[in-house]
Order: sequence, then structure tokens, then C-alpha cells
Amino acid sequence: LIHFSPTTTTTMSNNSSSSPITNPSSSEPVEQKLMEGVYFTDYRKKSSSSENNSAPTIDKNSPIQIRASIQELKHRLGHLNYSNDELRKVIKELKGDDNSGKSLSEDDKDSLKLYEESVLENIMIIERDEKRKKELEEKLRYEEMKGSQTKEMLL
Repeated sequence: LIHFSPTTTTTMSNNSSSSPITNPSSSEPVEQKLMEGVYFTDYRKKSSSSENNSAPTIDKNSPIQIRASIQELKHRLGHLNYSNDELRKVIKELKGDDNSGKSLSEDDKDSLKLYEESVLENIMIIERDEKRKKELEEKLRYEEMKGSQTKEMLL
């Protein structure tokens, strides 16, 4: 994660460029000053060989995991649709009342082309994600049915 800060905090003001703010051997994130007002924070968890052996595995076919994946896709689809709505508003504004965009400067024409390409790219991603969401919903129905049949057999 890179974040920009217009002001530096006291803990960072005495550090030289790219020196860690926290101890790298601890489980705390390591923050490095890249340049004045710009810091890099490494939030990745440090792994050890003993942790890797005891880490639980997540069954990607479990209904819980499938539901989580569906929720992630719904969230992503919402953002993509919102983004396209906002881009379409800007495109409409740039093209003007006559919908031609003829009176645009070269920079505005370039921006218009970029916005239109972005909408098309988002549409392709939306279609792919919608298909994947439907596949996961079908998989969820199958896994839930399989689970209920297993329970019935045990009774």
C-alpha cells in the first residue's frame, strides 16, 4: 500500500529515506519513507514454516466460500456499473447537445475516446463477471443439495 501524506508525522521526520518505521522481525507492518510525503507500508503477513504447516485449508467448494465469492462479484459488479454510469454522464456532457463532439479540443477528443473505450472494457468485464456469478450460484445450489442429501443419508 502506498499512501501520500501532505504532512509528515513526528515518528517519520527523523527517518532517512526508505528506512523502516517498525521492526521487520515483528508482526507489525513495515512502513518505509519513499520520499517526502510518500510512504510504503507492507501489510503482508510474515510467514514461518511452522505457521504454514498448521494453517487451515479452505475448501473452495464449501457453500460458505462460494457465497463469499458471489458477494465479492456482486460488489465488483456494482462498482463497475456505477463507474459506467458516471463515465456515460461525462461522455454525454463532452459530446454536447448535438451529440457530435465536433467542437471539442484535441485533449477533450482524446479524453472522450478513452472514456468510451473504458465503458466498453467495463461492459466486457461485467459480462464475464455476470457469467461467473451465475456459474457460482449454480455450483452453490449443487453443493447445498449435495450437503442436504448427505445429511438425509446419515439420518
